[in-house]
Amino acid sequence: MTDDAAWRACLERAALAALPARESHELDGWLLRLSGGGPKRANAAYPIGVPQTPLDERLRLAGALFAAQGSALTVRLTGLEHEAGLDAGLAARGFERLDPSWVLWRDVAGVAAPACGLLLLEREDWLARRALLADDTADRLAIHAALLRRLPGPAVWGALVRDGDIAALGLAVPDGEWVGVFDLVTAPAARRQGCARALLSGLLQAGREFGARHAYLQCIAANAPAMALYRALGFGAAYRYWYRRAPSLN
Repeated sequence: MTDDAAWRACLERAALAALPARESHELDGWLLRLSGGGPKRANAAYPIGVPQTPLDERLRLAGALFAAQGSALTVRLTGLEHEAGLDAGLAARGFERLDPSWVLWRDVAGVAAPACGLLLLEREDWLARRALLADDTADRLAIHAALLRRLPGPAVWGALVRDGDIAALGLAVPDGEWVGVFDLVTAPAARRQGCARALLSGLLQAGREFGARHAYLQCIAANAPAMALYRALGFGAAYRYWYRRAPSLN
């Protein structure tokens, strides 16, 4: 299943929809997602089609749009691109390789029930609590929250409570037969106590109640503890992805 390019492309589209960008533009086989900061997946160019123009022309046009929002052009790559040699071409032009990551997946059937139940929060309550737990700047948190408010469909704003306090938070976004899991964060005092595992199990169960058959999440390859947790919960590799960022605004 993970060798099927069409299946992987479908999964990539689901992940795109799970965080709507502030604005999107089509540019000769590229989808440009701009959000003025925040997560790179909402601030990157996605090569999704067959281009007809030279790479340097696309880089010039896309770079101008990213420069207008004060950021360097960033391109998300998966190895599934229609344009042969794109990654090498970007590297030759000085684009820095960033955040090699994995998209992981599993079936949701047979997910074990967590020992602690999943608490469902209202969106704004969840966003406020995540701002207290997440290790990020106020500006980036505000941008991310604004993007999450743009979700067009249902979402599971989940929390795990332990000893009367919020121990962990996470978001599940169902989309047909898929449910994506995002924004997992654990309170410092609750780390290494199984809270993330219990929360993730609860989110997968919630996704199944929306009709999802499969779950996916994304993890930076260098995050060994998270990768170990996800593999222990039955997640396997779907495909890799990484980013290339322009050396300067142009």
